[in-house]
Formats: sequence, C-alpha cells, structure tokens
Amino acid sequence: AHMSAGRWYEATMTAEQALVLEPNYAHGCALKGIACSHEGYPDEARRMMARAREIEPRMTLALWELIWRRLFARSPLLEEVLFHFQKAWAATGIAA
Repeated sequence: AHMSAGRWYEATMTAEQALVLEPNYAHGCALKGIACSHEGYPDEARRMMARAREIEPRMTLALWELIWRRLFARSPLLEEVLFHFQKAWAATGIAA
C-alpha cells in the first residue's frame, strides 16, 4: 500500500519489518529492493534483489513483472515500480 501511494521510505520500512519476521520472504526482498532503488540505495537494492532471486530461483524476470503489473495495475506508479525492479534485477549480475 505504501509503494502504491508513493511512500517509498515507508515501503522500505514495511518490507524490512516483514523480513525480520520471515527472512525468506522473496516478495518482501523484491519490494525492499525496488524501494531502495527508488530511494537511491543501489547496493541495498542489488543485495535485496539477489536475495529474492536466491530464494525463488525459478521466478523469471517476466514472472516477477507479471506480479508487479497485477499488483500495481491501477497505480500511476506502475512504470516507476517496473523501472526500479528491472534496475535492481539487472544490478544483481545473475544470469536470467
């Protein structure tokens, strides 16, 4: 909800709280990675996206993008979310 409303810092904090409770929550890692990319923390964005990819190795870029497109379908921030997701994904250096 925070990210959909453009509250990027709050989105980062919420994802962080979720990851304290469930460190292997790939979706939480990816959300934190997107928010960190947006907020200008590329190293943390890359680290979180690499962790998401490690937890869910079968999730392809296309599958993740489908999730974001569904979750943010009515949000004016969809393209921004996708941009930061793709940026953090590419920064991992992990082959697709």
